[in-house]
Amino acid sequence: MSEKLATKLTCAIPGCKSIILRAGYAEKDSSFSLDPPAVFPALPGASNKDELNSSQFESLWRVSDKMDFDNIAFSLVLPGSGHRMLACADCEAGPVGFQPAGMEVCFIIPDRVKAE
Repeated sequence: MSEKLATKLTCAIPGCKSIILRAGYAEKDSSFSLDPPAVFPALPGASNKDELNSSQFESLWRVSDKMDFDNIAFSLVLPGSGHRMLACADCEAGPVGFQPAGMEVCFIIPDRVKAE
């Protein structure tokens, strides 16, 4: 059985308390590999300011239905990869996750959000 999200996920930017996803709406995924790989720019103002490469992900939160999000914004399709990046809909900080090219599911990067 896969691990279900037990807490809500909120924006990691200080001062923004936007709820991105509520408990129970995601499952841990430790096997997904993004193809083609992507580089995620640093998240400004958050405690984790490092740039991430998709090959560094140990686990992700898999969201099966994009309508399950509380406050999320989707980027346009990125040229070359076809992926969409996800950001906080209130403060527009991101990326906090992604939607792989040609897939309905979305993934949240645990290091880019706050579990409460």
